[in-house]
Amino acid sequence: MIGVSVIICCYNSILRLGPTLKHLAIQEFDKEVNWEIILVDNASTDNTSENARLLWENSDKNHPNRLKVVSESIQGLNYAREKGILEANYEFLLFCDDDNWLCSNYIQTVYDLMSTHGSIAALGGCGTALFETVPPDFVRLNPGPYAVGPQSISDGYLSPLHTLYGAGTTYRKSALAKLKSTGFNFYLSGRLGNKLLNGEDRELNFALTLLDFKSYYCSKLTFKHFIISKRSSAEYYFNNLKGNSYSFYILHAYYLTILEKFQGRGKIKTSFIWNFFTYNITSFRNLFSQKHLPMGKRLQFWLLTNKHWLKNLSKYLHIRKILSNQIKS
Repeated sequence: MIGVSVIICCYNSILRLGPTLKHLAIQEFDKEVNWEIILVDNASTDNTSENARLLWENSDKNHPNRLKVVSESIQGLNYAREKGILEANYEFLLFCDDDNWLCSNYIQTVYDLMSTHGSIAALGGCGTALFETVPPDFVRLNPGPYAVGPQSISDGYLSPLHTLYGAGTTYRKSALAKLKSTGFNFYLSGRLGNKLLNGEDRELNFALTLLDFKSYYCSKLTFKHFIISKRSSAEYYFNNLKGNSYSFYILHAYYLTILEKFQGRGKIKTSFIWNFFTYNITSFRNLFSQKHLPMGKRLQFWLLTNKHWLKNLSKYLHIRKILSNQIKS
């Protein structure tokens, strides 16, 4: 059924949900649009479900049944999103984080674009960081790890190697169903409770791209990403970057497979030895250019990325083989 299902995955979200639901309650429309909110409580311990219902009733007294609260006992962002997808009634699945404040015409714009551009499988917008307290300068000046900022220099379809961050992104349900029918399973689970494991949104984009689906960027889809004090600390910021180190080798396997499929890269330039070598040359250069981070941290992330890549080399090569065989079949 054509419409928009807003999926909010929550883990102990009681302190962040209020404004998020309020911004959904004040959405504006110039036509009739079917839409709903699916809130997935991912094993919270702070009464997120009960408080969400109360918050919504106070935010939108005219449509108390628009919000549906469901539970997912297995922790992990991908498990929560899968639950939301199963519960959703509509074709356009908008993933809204519990701290994303969507602009007033966000849902209307999503509906219009996805309805008129049938080839869009993933539609991304532009987030802006809104810090609760003043963060360290290197965090404030480089908020990229918080899934904010323009995702392209212009609106339109994105190149195969271009991925969207998960916050505020809308997926076509039928595209996800086709992906699942291939036997697809995530190698990356996403956030696990308080443990920051990143990259699942990029993995999903890459997987859809390998099935020839297209992604699209629209700068009119704006939202605020409210970042509480705890999440703007240096410790949280570095843990977030550390999560990227764990997921790099898996995303790199997808990256090479896309190069192989869309750019015809041969065996040498998609081999492990070639890419391990070229990656480290580039990374070594970046050690001296990424001056917003302390040198010690830059070295730590570089070494950690290599450690996990080499430690999981057999898994990396196995994933490459599976993905390569997929594009040949």
